[in-house]
Parts: sequence; structure tokens; C-alpha cells
Amino acid sequence: MGAQTRSTTSSSAPGPASLPEKQKQQSHEPLHLLILPKTLSADARILLLPCPRDGRRTRFLFCPTTGLYEFTKVTTPGSDYRSLLLAPADSNGNDNGDGPASLEQDGSDDATNRGHIQQEASFLVATPINLMFFLLPLLPSTLIESGKVMFQPMDDILETQMADNGDLRYLIQHGRPLVETAMTRFCDTIDVGNEPMFRVSEDKVVQVLHASATAVVARGLPASMEDKFVTRALEAPLLSIKREQAATTIPATESTENADESVDSQSTSAAPLPEPASISPHILHLMRLKVAVDFILASYFSSKIGEHLRAKILYHPHHKSTPLFPDFTPLHDHLNHISSLKAEALASRSLGDFSRKRGRDGDVEGEAAAEERAEKKRKREEDEKRKKANQSRGVRELSKVNVKGMKKMSDFFAKKPPVAAAGKSDT
Repeated sequence: MGAQTRSTTSSSAPGPASLPEKQKQQSHEPLHLLILPKTLSADARILLLPCPRDGRRTRFLFCPTTGLYEFTKVTTPGSDYRSLLLAPADSNGNDNGDGPASLEQDGSDDATNRGHIQQEASFLVATPINLMFFLLPLLPSTLIESGKVMFQPMDDILETQMADNGDLRYLIQHGRPLVETAMTRFCDTIDVGNEPMFRVSEDKVVQVLHASATAVVARGLPASMEDKFVTRALEAPLLSIKREQAATTIPATESTENADESVDSQSTSAAPLPEPASISPHILHLMRLKVAVDFILASYFSSKIGEHLRAKILYHPHHKSTPLFPDFTPLHDHLNHISSLKAEALASRSLGDFSRKRGRDGDVEGEAAAEERAEKKRKREEDEKRKKANQSRGVRELSKVNVKGMKKMSDFFAKKPPVAAAGKSDT
């Protein structure tokens, strides 16, 4: 009996080789954390659909009752090493009957139900996306091709795409009311019998784009976008130096004529410049609206459709299809004026024989070089931190040992040099 007990105990002891195959795979494959809306129905699915921007198959979350969602990845900067701890609401593993307790009742005994540490502090958030952005590249329109486009039923328009993509067919079949409602917002419609027919309307597309851009500006741009694309873009450079400083730097050996010319050249480049606070609110509003339009077009439209709409909205303000957008001519004039000031600042610095090795205020090339050096330094520091974080404890301890005067391990395995035979005379 004793021998039987020992053999039974040793054979039943779980070891690394006796773990289930599924558990082995889960221990090596990282989990993905998804944050989903609470209002999803039981028919919600993750579908592989063509991306509106480039047409590549991308994962979207589709719910027949609430609409289409895209996954936005939220992560920490590369220099910050953080992890996520996922655990039940309390120490007993009970989450008001909706969490791990219900999983235990179903017989699930997965360790991740009781808690999980995710090494990478990143997660995916399902954010709603306008169905127009997704449907527009699939429909024939004058935005993509020239010529006259006819009214067609929705099934005829999407027949080819549905035949090639089963997930798209699922979206159309289970979310038909949502798709038809979205198409009426950017398409002209007519009823032939009891069947609606659609044709893309450029005017309605611009209306939807105007509503989206206006909403972004009303809520306020993110601080990083406001600083980079609005404040810095409208910031005028500082031209040269003041007149008094220019007069004191003229050598006494120069002639009066040359001194007058030098003072005049420096005084003309020291004209009063508009301060950032003096920029009119109208220019600021136009700049924010332009940034919002550029961001939406670059994120949710193909390059061809985006360039077509950008040209009409930003550079053809009197076009009949863009009556909702304001005239961006004052903004373009202001940006051209700032560009001329920057060019004048570069010219004045070269004439004044200033050092160009380090960037100064308004020196575009100097600022670009300084930013490039800072970016390279930041990446180098991040790489060093990442290498140190991936090192094992033994490697870190060995790196502290003083090996001065010691031979390397490779020296003991090197091939010995041939030894000359004893007593052999030199010839």
C-alpha cells in the first residue's frame, strides 16, 4: 500500500509537462484589454472591414442597435515602464454578482478570472465612428471618379463588396436600418416604388464634415494639438536685434557711410511684430477649424477624397458646395505673412554674421536641428533604459564586477600558436 501511495502521489503531482495545452498557450500569449460600451447587444460582433483611409482589413466592433465602433489604442510613452493590475472589485472575488462570481458558477477556473497583471500598460477603447466615413469609399461618386452617377438601390451598390467580404455582408444584413439612415445623411434619395435609391451628394458630405469639425472646435482641441498646430503655427519670429544694439557693434574703423547703411539695415529688420496675444480671435478660430478639418480628412478619408474636399473647403471658399465653411483667405494671408517674416529673419541673421550652429528664436533651421538632436537623444536614452530593464539580475550583478587584468573566456579556447622544435638551427 505504501508503494502504491507513493507511485500515485508522484504520478498525480502536476508538473510543467502535465499542464494543459490551452493553459500553456495562454501563459505565453499576452492578453488584450478591451474597453467596450455598456449598451452593446448580444448580437455585437468584431468584424474585419475595409479601413476608410487605406482600404486595408481592420477590426471594427459592430452592434446592430448602437452602430459601428473603431478600436483606439491607448498606451504610455516609451520612456515610462508601467503595468496594469486587473482584479475583482473586492478581495473576496465578488463583483455584485456580475463578475468572477458568475464565472465560477459556470465552472470556469481560469486564473485570469481571479486577477491578472498585464506587462504592457496599453488597452483598446471602442469609440463610435460615423458610418458615413466607412460607407463613402464603397459607393460610386464624383468624389472618386468623374462622370455622371446614377441613383441605385443599396443592395445593387454594395453587391460586389458584400460578395468579397462576409463581414460586410453581416453588417448590411443585421444593421440595415442603421446603414440606410446613415446613407440618407450624405446621399440624395428617391423612392422608386417602395424601394429607396441613393446617390452620393457632395453638398451633404460637406455638411457632415462641417458638423464634425465644428463640434471638435467647440469642445476644444487637445492641448498638444493646440500648442503644435495653432500656437506655434501662428507665432511670428523675432527679427534680428534692436537698433541700439546694432549701433554699438559697428567697429570704429568703418566709414560713416557703411555705418549708416548697417544701422538702416538693422533698424528695418527690427520693425514691431504682432504678439501672439494680439492675433485676432477670428484668425484663431479659422486656424482651429482648419486643423480639425485636416485631422478628420487625414484620419477617415482616402487621400484622393481628402484632397478633393480639402481643396474645395480651404482654398475655394466661394464654391457652391461649401457655403457652411467661412472664407479662409484671411488665414492664408496671415500664414503667408508669417512665412515672409521667417524668410526675412533668416536673411537678416546671415547678413549680420550671426552664428548658425545653435538655433535662436525664429531661426527655423536652427530650431529644426535642435529638435532633431533632442529627439535622437531621447530615443538613445529610451533604448538604454529598455536594454537595462530587459537584463536579468545576474547580468546586472556581473556588470558591477571589476574585471580589470582578467582574461576573457575566449582566451582559454583560442588556438595555441605553433611551438618551434627544440634544437633546430636558424637558417
